[in-house]
Amino acid sequence: MTNEAGGGARMKERLPSAVHALWGFFAAAGIPAWIVGGCVRDLLLGRSFADVDFVADAPAEVILALVEHWGKKRFGRFEGTLVGKPPAATVLLAVEGTGVEIAPLVGGSLEADLGRRDFTVNAMAMDLKGALWDPFGGRGDLKEKRLRFTGSAADRLAEDPIRALRFCRFAAELAFHPDLPGQEAVRALAPSARGREKFLVASERVGREVLKALSGLSVFLELADALGMLPFFLPFLESLKGVEQSPDYHPEGDVFVHTLRTVRAAEEYGVSSVTAAALLHDLGKPETFFRDESGRIRFFRHEERSAEQARRILTAWAWPGVLAEETVFLVARHDILRHPLSLRGAVRLLRELEAVPRLSGAECSGRAAWQMPLEHLVALTRADIAGGNGNDAVLKENLRLLDEAATRLETVVPPGKRRLLSGHDVMQVLCLPPGPKVGELLEELDLGVAEGRVRTREDALAWLDSLKQESANTPS
Repeated sequence: MTNEAGGGARMKERLPSAVHALWGFFAAAGIPAWIVGGCVRDLLLGRSFADVDFVADAPAEVILALVEHWGKKRFGRFEGTLVGKPPAATVLLAVEGTGVEIAPLVGGSLEADLGRRDFTVNAMAMDLKGALWDPFGGRGDLKEKRLRFTGSAADRLAEDPIRALRFCRFAAELAFHPDLPGQEAVRALAPSARGREKFLVASERVGREVLKALSGLSVFLELADALGMLPFFLPFLESLKGVEQSPDYHPEGDVFVHTLRTVRAAEEYGVSSVTAAALLHDLGKPETFFRDESGRIRFFRHEERSAEQARRILTAWAWPGVLAEETVFLVARHDILRHPLSLRGAVRLLRELEAVPRLSGAECSGRAAWQMPLEHLVALTRADIAGGNGNDAVLKENLRLLDEAATRLETVVPPGKRRLLSGHDVMQVLCLPPGPKVGELLEELDLGVAEGRVRTREDALAWLDSLKQESANTPS
């Protein structure tokens, strides 16, 4: 086993102080522990990290007891969590906002433990003195931007087939070149996997890889496709191949090609929900494909079917709830800005956008509730257009109309309120019970504001009074 000390001390300085203290506590107890895996890789690359992984030369039960003893001394009350069954159990804990995972050393030595890891860039360790342990040349691969399996690629894939997808994900995430032996091993996995139940992996694990790949999703998808992985991990994308589209709107080709182009365009916005929606936005096209009497290809209500499939997939993938909900909404409405809106339609869309879950409340501080979801919907629409014929004339007109409606609503309605009148006001003036009619009247009020007919609360009340008079004068 070779090790080197260069730069280790500087890397250690980037670790939270409490993690240092925990590490020292293990050393004081006579238990060797090393930081391993992705944290070491990211420290060497100068990247940020959210989690720290350790291996310690002790059974999981001993590790848990030591962690809880240290935590109670430092924080007063502290608990770790034992996950899995010994000897493969690991201890999970959070230390001042940093996730920490401590696993027992496997194989009897540090080199044997590192040799079981997926890629050489993840098979490095650092000891408490800052010395780097790199038995498989991971640091050299980092410098060369090369992604290699640790040891035999076939053996690593046989141990865990999800590594085929991780191979694509790390190549995309790190912008590394996947080495040829690794590519050949992944390609060889596909024929042997056909019809084998053992190849199937938990949907949550697939979803985790896709989630982590969002920042470089197009490269991830292209490599997964080139290596034959889509039928096994992302079969819904494979089903888009060969599905024709109208050449007037989609000169680029079939739905699969369009999806890749849309994803590539969506990545430029750096918004997770937009990129995810680009991936899933046309899943309903294969089942809604038909030709009308003129021979033109159509996909009637494919947005609804796409959203239904997107919800099933994201639920199976166990994605964070808010991200999943916004993604499904964007998929369901991805076509709305590509068709001409009326002023009523613009107002209705703004109100609908208010109810979309938002990924960050801070981003919406001081802004209308619809603004950020609208920005995301516009980003997806632009990406969808870029993935097709590039004609954004209708989108531009719709944005003008939405801006007009939003400006009037924001100007007329007092800060902190949604409307000039509440549903309670409507029910009180018109003596109505709760029900759909109240919502319809509130929508009419919104339209009146957007058209400039209603400018104050007094105008709104006068409008209700006129409705009341009309009702009184109408024979029953």
